Amino acid sequence: MNFNDFCAPLYSKTRHKSQGAFVIEMLNQAGSTFWKPSSKGDRDYAAKAFRNGELSQPLKESFNNGFRTRELATWLRAELDIAQQEDRLGTILLAYGFPGDTEIETATLAKALGAQLQQILFNPDNDAPVVTAAYEHFTAKPDEPFSVITQPLIKGDRVLVSVPPAQQNYQLAFYHEIEHTWTIQNTGKISWQGRELHCTDPERSPLRPKKRILSLGHLDKNKFVTLSTVIQARGEEGRFTSHWIMVDANGQNCFPNEKTTFNVVIEVTNPNLQQAGTEREA
Repeated sequence: MNFNDFCAPLYSKTRHKSQGAFVIEMLNQAGSTFWKPSSKGDRDYAAKAFRNGELSQPLKESFNNGFRTRELATWLRAELDIAQQEDRLGTILLAYGFPGDTEIETATLAKALGAQLQQILFNPDNDAPVVTAAYEHFTAKPDEPFSVITQPLIKGDRVLVSVPPAQQNYQLAFYHEIEHTWTIQNTGKISWQGRELHCTDPERSPLRPKKRILSLGHLDKNKFVTLSTVIQARGEEGRFTSHWIMVDANGQNCFPNEKTTFNVVIEVTNPNLQQAGTEREA
């Protein structure tokens, strides 16, 4: 994801005076001292960065007092809340890799976008999007900083998965089953051959997929594949994760930077306790 990919979904012609003014305001909130909002030359330069997606080294070095995570998140949340009021949030979510009808917390998404901007500024060798992974991280651990393994196994390789864990809402009673489906898109620069999804959990785990290895076959760039497996809950109550990774023909993890993308999260409940509670209420 480059700087244009990041900015374009958030920018609104009706809300912001210009692309340059938008960029300057956002980066100033994050702690940059590189541009002055009152300078037309700076606004023109910032607009050029918006359009071509490239940021100069002096700009990246202009965060003299550090990257202001909280201030940026507050600003981004305000932008997202306004977008939600103007019915633009669904389009923004699609651009960042979420299903358009996802119910999302704008405060959490703002923190995830801040993490993505940090990657663009300070880790340019990693061009893979991290917004969805950061959103899942901040959903589970809101007070812990987000860190990312910076590269997929092969440079330029990317993946997009529909309904990642943060958007799942599975509930199962003891020993019941559910079918989970992954819709996977190859969004990178290389075609895939011989890849598989592997469940990395022990066989005797609280969630037990009937198929632990799923073949993707051949998948060209920008193409989709759909894979499914049935997962059974066992007799243990709680919120559990079925852990999955994509491996290549040599068994190597293709996306060590995608820590949770392929996982399945299920809330397992004890039906006997639920029935007893209902009887007491009656």
